[in-house]
Amino acid sequence: MNISQWIIVLGLSLVALFILVWLRSLTPNLGQKYINRIGEIDEEEKKSKGPSLTELELSRPLFERVFSPLKSKIIHFITSRTPTARKEKLQLQISNAGRPMGATVSEVLAVQTIFALLFVWLGIAFFAPFVGLQFPVNLLGALAGLVGWTLPELGLLYLGKRRANQIYRQIPTTLDLLAICMDAGLNLDAALHRIGDKIGGPLRQEMRQFFTEQQLGSSRNDALLSMAKRIDIEDWTVFVREIIRATALGVPIAQMIRISAEDMRRLRRQAAEEKAAQAPLKMLFPMIFFIFPTLFIVLIGPVVLILLNRH
Repeated sequence: MNISQWIIVLGLSLVALFILVWLRSLTPNLGQKYINRIGEIDEEEKKSKGPSLTELELSRPLFERVFSPLKSKIIHFITSRTPTARKEKLQLQISNAGRPMGATVSEVLAVQTIFALLFVWLGIAFFAPFVGLQFPVNLLGALAGLVGWTLPELGLLYLGKRRANQIYRQIPTTLDLLAICMDAGLNLDAALHRIGDKIGGPLRQEMRQFFTEQQLGSSRNDALLSMAKRIDIEDWTVFVREIIRATALGVPIAQMIRISAEDMRRLRRQAAEEKAAQAPLKMLFPMIFFIFPTLFIVLIGPVVLILLNRH
């Protein structure tokens, strides 16, 4: 080989070496690009599938992850050891009160337990130092716990009584509207639906519950009896029984409803007159012990002071 051939071979070798070095410098960038692309594909697959169960569990607040299951276990423990008769009584009281804040039997029992424990602690912590060791501490705690246990139930009874008074005032007007609707040609079910949309207050809520029970498959008589049990007012219970009897005997219901409304108003008028007749007797004792002594002091006091100053 001559010198020119050696120069050509050497030049080609240098060019080949330069190309290899250049490709080697590009290899990490290309590899990193492929790695980044694979990571992007993985992220897209994760987003398309959504978060895992572990991520969903950890995303919930601490109260829901820890305290909610504990609360459910405590409520189940209390409810499972409560007699059935007691739970039925509480359910009736909750229904009579209008289910305040969507309360259930288990929640009421849990609130009673919390109040009992809280009052036991308050009774021992605040009243024990005043009564000293002469009074048994365990008896003091038991009395305080009994007070705390009965407070939620007393609240339900108060709400039920207030709600019953509101319904009691609505009954005569409701019966008049029912009689007018039936005189206009509507049957009993259509008339109940019509006045259920027009009236307000707690009776409207009971009407909606009545319609819901009918939609779930209960007969009209069963739904009316259930409604009378929830309301727990004697006038409405008598009216429901008369409706059922009139339906069975084929008596005109509109005339019966009108007569029932008149009887209710007459009985209420008599009750109001009776209470008005009792008012003077009830006012007698406050007047003797509170009003008359003050009046005597104002009228006779200056005379007594004048007589004492003269002597």
